[in-house]
Amino acid sequence: KAVALNPHIANYHYNLGASLQFIGDFEGADASYQACLALDHGNYRALSSLAQLSTQPAGSPLISQLESHFANNANNADAQLHLGHAIAKCLEDSGDYPKSLDWLRKAKAGKQGATATIDFRGIITGLKALPTDPAMTGAEDSPIFIVGLPRTGTTLVDRILGSHSQVYSAGELGLFGNLIKQAANTPSNLTLDSDTVSAAANFNSQTFEQIGREYLALTQELSRGAVRITDKMPLNFLYCRLIHQALPNAKIIALRRNPMDSCLSNYRQLLTTQQTYYAYTYDLLETAKFYCLFDELMTHWTKTLPEDRFMQVHYEDIVFNQLEQTERLLEFCDLGWEDACLNFHENDAPVSTASSVQVRQPLYSGSIGRWQRYGNKLDDLEQYLNQQGMDTYQGMPSKPI
Repeated sequence: KAVALNPHIANYHYNLGASLQFIGDFEGADASYQACLALDHGNYRALSSLAQLSTQPAGSPLISQLESHFANNANNADAQLHLGHAIAKCLEDSGDYPKSLDWLRKAKAGKQGATATIDFRGIITGLKALPTDPAMTGAEDSPIFIVGLPRTGTTLVDRILGSHSQVYSAGELGLFGNLIKQAANTPSNLTLDSDTVSAAANFNSQTFEQIGREYLALTQELSRGAVRITDKMPLNFLYCRLIHQALPNAKIIALRRNPMDSCLSNYRQLLTTQQTYYAYTYDLLETAKFYCLFDELMTHWTKTLPEDRFMQVHYEDIVFNQLEQTERLLEFCDLGWEDACLNFHENDAPVSTASSVQVRQPLYSGSIGRWQRYGNKLDDLEQYLNQQGMDTYQGMPSKPI
């Protein structure tokens, strides 16, 4: 509608392209991004988005376009971040993985140190110290939270469950974290910090009941008439104990993935630049440190949360045992079997995450063990993770893929 009313504004075309990409109309998205560039030749978001729509062959003219724009934006860290990521993706498409990693480092160079760091160690320590008193009981509704690191299968599980007739995917909601922040009433501009965790440790049962009621009331209209909703905000993995206290019947599914693939997938994906919490992805070692903290917290939640409310699922298990893991997911969520959950790629609901292209395809194993394609470029990452006790071959098949 906006484009129809005024077709001369480049960003309208960009927004239309992004929306078309979300609903799976990649041809239409390409046309809209091209229309945006015709009006604004320097629109780096539209140019970099073109690289995501399809596999780029070696020598693609798009690469030279991206490189030229990258050079012309030497003083624009955000532009170089987008353009460099797009170049890295094109190089991956053509099989030049080491050079792709070099471009990722170039892309992120201007952002390192530009964002204030968050004390994740302090936050995790505080979360592990939260009281483990039994949650309330009651006949409240039971939303499904899908949590984990970005790019580790959260969207995949969301599509599997969202293909069930009784479930509607509400997307990545920042709602629960905002409700905790509101109840904590801490002064910082961060949704979650050590002070907020400390305040939450002192919430009484009435406060948790209120948070639960508000969450259910605010998500009711998002359900589109379905019995259940999924909330797949990845960073909700930080709130699992608090979710259980406020919504005792909620189901929490935590995604796990091979440590090397997890770190690489976070590093190579351009996550939102609007969220300080994703600043760890600007540096590969910081990404590894964040992964280790995540692993530590998942171990704690597994030990302290009821097994019928919190479950870990490995991305590799879904890929190699789709039927068995789909049955496991549905049983955990108290949902009956429906064939549509196996055919999740036929689900035409919008996808606004980085997986908008992949989840419209049947399951494939091509991203498992991706880290091995980078030669010795990731030796430092592997060494660090091994030193921290991580199994860098966890989930890898016994035979090469």
